[in-house]
Amino acid sequence: MKSFMPLAALITLLLVFSCQEKSKNEESEKHRADSLTQKATVEEAKMMAETSGIIKTESVTQDSISISVEKDLFGTFFGGRATFFIVNEPENLIHGAKIKNVTFCYLDGALSRSKYVLEDDISEKLIETYGSFRIKGYDVADRKIIADRLVMVDYGQGKELNHDLQNFELSWAVGEGLVKVRVNRDSINQSYEYIEQLSDYKLLFKSIEYGSL
Repeated sequence: MKSFMPLAALITLLLVFSCQEKSKNEESEKHRADSLTQKATVEEAKMMAETSGIIKTESVTQDSISISVEKDLFGTFFGGRATFFIVNEPENLIHGAKIKNVTFCYLDGALSRSKYVLEDDISEKLIETYGSFRIKGYDVADRKIIADRLVMVDYGQGKELNHDLQNFELSWAVGEGLVKVRVNRDSINQSYEYIEQLSDYKLLFKSIEYGSL
């Protein structure tokens, strides 16, 4: 007597094979879509490059830094209107300070903000370069010093920033831009940041952000 597979079992088996095949197709399509998205993102960034996928950034303080679109692209956002690049340990120096990393923000294809994380504090060198500044304290102690005491103190070799200031930001208006240095001298969270941005950077960024909603 011939043995036949029960009809219900056969149907179940066919359904299993069908689901497995569908899952494979969906996974393949997802991988293809992800690849196309990634490719499109890189292609959008390439359109900003001047030659061969290399962008030359401009700075008011040092020579331009070359960006590799393929290597340094962090991502594009808000329909491609905001693009970020992160360059680690470039060879350039800012006022003699070594750069740990720098983040470039392009809005609508134009460099709008550069943030450098530095090895050293360059606040005194910037004061020598740009002169009078605005200061903002980032904790109660610094705000009290700024309100009640001298910010610039003569320590015998000319005036310097008050040595008791530990957590603050200095800023200067330079042409159509803004130059800032953010200093945190805390022994645990010690950090030094130098920032160059358009004067209306925040407004531009918000308009792009809201425009994408």
